[in-house]
Amino acid sequence: MRHQPHALETTRQFASQAIERTGERVRDLRDGLKHASVDAQRQVDRYTRQTRRYVSERPVTSALIAAAVGAAIAGITLAVLRNRRGQS
Repeated sequence: MRHQPHALETTRQFASQAIERTGERVRDLRDGLKHASVDAQRQVDRYTRQTRRYVSERPVTSALIAAAVGAAIAGITLAVLRNRRGQS
């Protein structure tokens, strides 16, 4: 029975260290996500500015590109829907 207090204290220390390490890892992950989020927002802002500039400098080309992309998406959607109906 003498070993129980020592084993209990060792277990408590181990658990305390594990909780501390877990907390550090959570903080590291949170900081990493915060930095990734800031970087992603900067990229989105940069792409937004570039897109606005391109559209303002080339409005006709931009409209044609948008129409082509819309037509491609519509074509793909229709093909997928037809394929699903054909399989039913």
